[in-house]
Amino acid sequence: MKERIADWMQRVVERRSDLEFDDLHIDDVDPSFGPRSMWPSGASQCLQMALLLRNDLALPFTVAAGMSLRSSPTPAGTDFDTLQEIVAVMDDSPPSLYLFEQGDEPWRSDSDFREVVGDYMPATNFKLRGFFREWFDDNDRAFRRSFWLAG
Repeated sequence: MKERIADWMQRVVERRSDLEFDDLHIDDVDPSFGPRSMWPSGASQCLQMALLLRNDLALPFTVAAGMSLRSSPTPAGTDFDTLQEIVAVMDDSPPSLYLFEQGDEPWRSDSDFREVVGDYMPATNFKLRGFFREWFDDNDRAFRRSFWLAG
């Protein structure tokens, strides 16, 4: 797990593919994270490993785990209260890791993001923030949603 995440991080930083939302699905880090029931735990473990690596390498990047939620024809908001409950509203894509240059995270400039507090945070030694984004997608004609843990 450590080598896979470190290789991805190094590639993203060298190529600056963070600007293109270059992500790493947790099931590509470890196939045991493939089943939906493993997504919250896998996202938490991968995020923590990425944060450790980021700190060890002194990279000026925020690390985030992004989770794509099911869309709906009307706004659904945060219809979950815990990280475990998010599994029930996730779409079919496993969570992914992302790197964002510190100070240039998407929630700083995109008004569709809002910070959320609650029982979303996994047990960790890192200070994490939670973000929810809901927006209308003209192509899909639906409201799309995502949840982010960032540190």
